[in-house]
Order: sequence, then C-alpha cells, then structure tokens
Amino acid sequence: MSNKKKSAAEILRQKAEDELATRYNLVDPKDLNIDFLQLTHELQVHQVELMLQNEELSKLNIESELARRKFTDLYDFAPSGYFTLDKEGEILQLNLCASKMIGKERSLLIHSRLGFFISDDTKSYFRNFLHNIFKYDIFEYCEITFVGKDGVPMFVQLNGTLTEDGEYCLITAVNITERKKAEMAVLENERFLLETQMIANLGSFSIDIERGVWVGSVVLNLIFGIDDQYDKSLSGWMEIIHPQWRQQLKEAFYESVDSQSMFDVEYKIIRRSDRLERWMHVLGHIEINQSGVPVSIKGTIIDITDRKEAQLSFNESQRLYADLVANQSAGFYRLRVEKPQEDKSIYEFTSFEFVSDRFCKLFGITNSGNLNHIIQDIFLHIHPDYFELFTQSHTTAIQLMLPYCIEIKVITDDGFRWVSVEATPRLVENGASIWTGIVRDITAQKYSEELIRISEEKYRMLLDLASDAFFHGDSEGNFITVNSLATEYTGFSKEELLTMNMKDLFSEKTLKNSPLKLAHAQLGETVMTERELVRKDGKTILVEMKSKMMPDGTYQSFVSDVTEKKRIENALKQKLLEMEIYYELAVTRERKMISLKGEVNLLLTRLGEGLKY
Repeated sequence: MSNKKKSAAEILRQKAEDELATRYNLVDPKDLNIDFLQLTHELQVHQVELMLQNEELSKLNIESELARRKFTDLYDFAPSGYFTLDKEGEILQLNLCASKMIGKERSLLIHSRLGFFISDDTKSYFRNFLHNIFKYDIFEYCEITFVGKDGVPMFVQLNGTLTEDGEYCLITAVNITERKKAEMAVLENERFLLETQMIANLGSFSIDIERGVWVGSVVLNLIFGIDDQYDKSLSGWMEIIHPQWRQQLKEAFYESVDSQSMFDVEYKIIRRSDRLERWMHVLGHIEINQSGVPVSIKGTIIDITDRKEAQLSFNESQRLYADLVANQSAGFYRLRVEKPQEDKSIYEFTSFEFVSDRFCKLFGITNSGNLNHIIQDIFLHIHPDYFELFTQSHTTAIQLMLPYCIEIKVITDDGFRWVSVEATPRLVENGASIWTGIVRDITAQKYSEELIRISEEKYRMLLDLASDAFFHGDSEGNFITVNSLATEYTGFSKEELLTMNMKDLFSEKTLKNSPLKLAHAQLGETVMTERELVRKDGKTILVEMKSKMMPDGTYQSFVSDVTEKKRIENALKQKLLEMEIYYELAVTRERKMISLKGEVNLLLTRLGEGLKY
C-alpha cells in the first residue's frame, strides 16, 4: 500500500512505531516470535499513538482557542454592530458596538426585541425588512433610527441575511448618522436656496451656446410659465422673449461680449402659461473661449414687473399727492433741524424744507416761496398768550426727539383761530433731524368743546339740584359720576365713591336676597328695586332704585331715601289693621244683638205677649 492510500490510522501507527524505535531502540516486531513480546510491543505502540494524538489535540485546542479569541475580538470590537435575531426580532446575540448603538448594557439586551429601540417612524421599515428576509431568504437592507436614552437619534443602516438553517437572521448595523446629517444639510441647503429663490422670485439658468441648449431652475420655469417638457433650445428661449425686445437683447449681448462685461439687461417676455407680458431683469456672466467666441452664459433672472408697475404707480402717486396736499383742509410742512449748538438759538439752525399753501393760510401768512422767512412770519402771528408754550414745546421735542402735538391760537386779519400743530421726527446724517408735520384748523372744535363744557356744567348743576341721589357707572358697576345727594345718602365723599362699585353700598345678605338685575338693564328695561343701603358709618337706610342701561353700555341709577315713607306706610298699615279688627268686633257684636233680640221676641210670642223688638 502506498503512502497516498494509507489511512490516518496506519499513518499514526507508523509514526508510533518509528517513535518507539527511536526512544527504546527496539527490534523490528517481525523478528519477535514470542506472543508475549508481540503483545507488549503492540501496547507500547498504542501508548505512543495515544501520546501523539494527545499532543495533536492539545495543539489543535490551543490554535482553536486563539482563533476563537481572535474571532471574539473581531466580533466584539468591530466598528459595526452585529445582531442575531429570531423571526420575532428577539435579540439572541449582539456585539459591543451594537449595544452602544442602542445605549444599553449588552447583558440587558439579550432576549429583548430590537424593535423596541427603533423610532416609531422607522418601525415599519424594520418590520418589512425582517419579514422579507425570513420569507424570501434574500439579502435585505433598510435604514432605521435608534432613539438613545439622551433623546439624540442615531441613523443606522441594517444589512441582513438568513443563517444556513433558516432559523436566524444575521444583521450588520452601520452608523450612518454623519452621512444622514450631510444629506440633510444638502437637502436643507437646496430647500433654502429654492425658498429664497421663490421668495425673491429669482430664477437661475445656464446656456450652452455651442450646443444650443439651456437649463433653468424650478423658479425660472415658474417665471417663464413653462414646464420640464418645454423646448430648452436657443430657439425655445427666443420664443419666450417679447418680439419687440429680441433685437435689443441680441445687441446688448454682443455689446457685453465686446466689452467683456456682465450681461445686465431689462427686457420683456411673454409668459407662456397665460400669455401675459412681464418685465425681466437678467444678470449673467458670459464665458468666452481663447478665440474670443462666447461659449456659455450663466446667470439669474428676476421678474421685475411689480417694480416697474410700482415705478409707474409711484410717479402717479406723486402727482396725486401733490393734488391732495394742495386741496387738503389741513396744512403740511417739513422742517430740517441741524445738530443743536449751545451758542445758537434753536431757530437759527431750523429751516423749512416744504410748506403747503394751506399751511400758510392757516397761520395767516403769504406763501411767497421764500422759505427762509416762514419761521419769522409764523412767530409774528402766534397769539402772545401761547408764544411761550409753542417755543417751549418745540424746543423740548427737538431735544428729546419725541413727537409733539400742541394747540395754540394764531392771530388773523379777522380775529384769531385755533390750530393744532403736530410733528414726528426722523434722524438723518450728522445728528440732524427731519420733522414732518400737519396743521389743522380746530376753531370749530374748540367752540364745540366750550359748548360741551357749558352743557356738562349745566348737567352737573341739574344733577346736584335733583331730589334723588344720582349714580352713573360703567358696565361693571364702577362709579363714573355721582351728585351731591349721593354723597349725603352714603356718607362717602365724591372722591371715595368714584373708587367704589355699586355692590359696595349693599351688604352681602341684601345682594343675596335682592341681587342687582344687570341682565334686565342690559335689555333696555328700567329696573326698579328696594334695598337697604349701608352708609359709611354702618347705618342702613331703605332706598328705592331706578336703573337703566345707556346706549354706550354704562348705566344710570336714581336713588331715593324711602325710609320715612316706608315708616309711614308701615304705620298706616298697622292702623288699617287695627280698624279692620275693631270693625270685625263691631260687626260680630251687632250680629249677636240681632240674634238675642230675635230669641227674646220668640219667647214673648210663646208667652202670648207682644213683640218687644
């Protein structure tokens, strides 16, 4: 038998015999004829065989342990996470990296379900991932999110496959958080760019002149009123441009090429979606090759239709403003006040920039067009009683840079008039300020206020002379006005009453038995009630109240002291009651007399005598 065909046992035996011969220098067993010696030889050979096998096994055990340790180190300290799951997603085994991803000790995660640690929004991805692996025995992957105990999400890519027996799923987990953050940053930048372009209505484009094609941003499509299927050739571009502007645009393009400057033009297009004419502003960079031939343009286009229309509207509004100012009942002006200086009067660095004709008319001066004399003319027409108020208000407002409004008298050819002067400041360069103001004729208003004051004075006098106490309160019952009789009834001063509420004049018991009928008053009814009013000194008086809600939401109450009246009424009721008692007694006595007389007459009749009664 050749060495190639020898079995492992034969090879081992040969090694044992060689080893035995070497160690003990024995003779060839074939030369032995004695059975005992032959048996001894066989035992010795077998013993050596066992020794050799033991040495081989020890060597294999050491190599196996080293390999196991290497595998364990590679498994535990791998940069990726490893999981072994069953069909239900229960964790049967995992490495250290996997436990760190979840944020829990490895020993606590064994026999836990992996899905418990996955965010709600990615749980469905994981379920589908596990289902496909076990059902179709395929290599599958998905992206999920682990939510750590600190609440910070970790984005993870899972790659999974089945074991050979199909019982378990082997999963590799790779932390892709940084990649996700980078992707989200890119998406955020794209979103931000798109939003800013949408807000600014700014489109971007790139034209390849050599190839005769162009591309544009989403916003440019909206500006042009086109979609992605539109012809993006140079002829398609020219179709969008208004026919009247095509030649001018070409000339501006070649002028920019010759001067090697930015392509900066305003022109019109016809928007494809609705055929409306729109104004555009293009700003682009023209790339020129070494031969001086333009090869591409990259730039932006913004819809400036609103700005163009605003310019027209602004010009029109200026004309309308001039007409309005000229025809307003109020006068307008604008002052420029330079930075105040200590050695100069405030009026030495104050000058008018504009005054309307109505302004001059209200002050009784002539608008000669010379603004330098306007201030002096105004001072001459201010009533002496108000000159100091005017100058002081003007000076204080300039020093504090605060808006002001004053009412003064001005002298006119036919007497005087009241005017209201208002102004608002705006700081400009070098510490100077611009004051824009308005002057109104308030003479009629002042006369009306005087009439109202006189009327109110008469009203208060009538209230004070009224025979009843008067209370005027807001919708919550807080007093606004009271007359003198109200202070007499309550014992409180007028100042005290104006800090009080109607409920303060009555005890809790009274309000409980007879609450204020505000709901009836709000319906417009006149509410009449009787209550005990508690005076400041603690005494009570019986009052009769007549209350009504006013159109402005306030209420008015007239209160009269009915204490004496009620005393007399009660006394009268007592006397009437006594009269009824005595009357009843008299009627009863009369009825008794009639009955007795009847009985006497009946007895006399029986005796045969004549009637007595």
